[in-house]
Amino acid sequence: MLDLSSITQDWKKVSEGKVRTVYEPVDNSNLEQPLIALVAGDGVSAFDQKLGVAIPDKGKILTRMSAKWFKHFSQRYSVAFITAADDELPQFFQKEEFKGRTTIMKKLKMLPIEAIMRGYITGSMWKAYQRGERMFCGESVDDGLTNSEKLLYPLFTPTTKAPEGQHDENIDFDYMVKILHQANATKIPAMSLAGSIRDASISLFYDGSRYAYQHGIILADTKFEFGIDQTGQPCLADELFTPDSSRFWDAKNYSSGKEQASMDKQIIRNFIAAEKAAGKTEIVIPRELLLKTKSAYEECYYRLFG
Repeated sequence: MLDLSSITQDWKKVSEGKVRTVYEPVDNSNLEQPLIALVAGDGVSAFDQKLGVAIPDKGKILTRMSAKWFKHFSQRYSVAFITAADDELPQFFQKEEFKGRTTIMKKLKMLPIEAIMRGYITGSMWKAYQRGERMFCGESVDDGLTNSEKLLYPLFTPTTKAPEGQHDENIDFDYMVKILHQANATKIPAMSLAGSIRDASISLFYDGSRYAYQHGIILADTKFEFGIDQTGQPCLADELFTPDSSRFWDAKNYSSGKEQASMDKQIIRNFIAAEKAAGKTEIVIPRELLLKTKSAYEECYYRLFG
């Protein structure tokens, strides 16, 4: 394994998203393997907006969970993950503010798509279905489905990556090929690259779903992000099967025909939607709702990994 403790140089902040801040070494060029660090915060976003509130220890839970999944699948899939163990981090991240929140990954050329997998009809897909839509990213579904019903087979429904505050756009496979061709990220033909990403996403979803169900949890849907590594090959990056990137349901309480209680921040989304429906413009998230959400994240982690 790469000896990260020998990296004594400072790291610089290169971007800050809704959940994670990205750092990289001041001079990445002198490293055999260029690196980045993802530092997960406790902030909360909903409807593509930061809410200005925090879920205590959320960043630590997400970091720990993602690391567990990456390690679990690293023998079967190409992953950017290197370590999230505090005692293996470079010196710069030994400060208290970074502990438990920092993941070191290979620096990739990130691809401008999100690979979404759906095993159940819920969320935005269910809303579109109610409006009469039966075609989703080039995949057709039957009439007569009910809220949260399991799909005949998992659907690969990719989207664009919109700037913060804007909504991602659903795309079909052919448009995904076009986007990857324009990105010019690797010598691999765009059609082959798109196929590799789709196949890996489907396989990962089946594997993750199987593992989760063995622990009493349904993986309803999830998203993956991929980048191109130094060899020109696609590589799984960012986060993996966390309550921020996935929708988890308690298997023993599942029944189709209604909205399910998700083990994530869905209760916050529901609260905001109800407040907006009531005509409120200044929305204050109650602290007890934040603590309840933290409990959902913790329960999800401990049920999956003990």
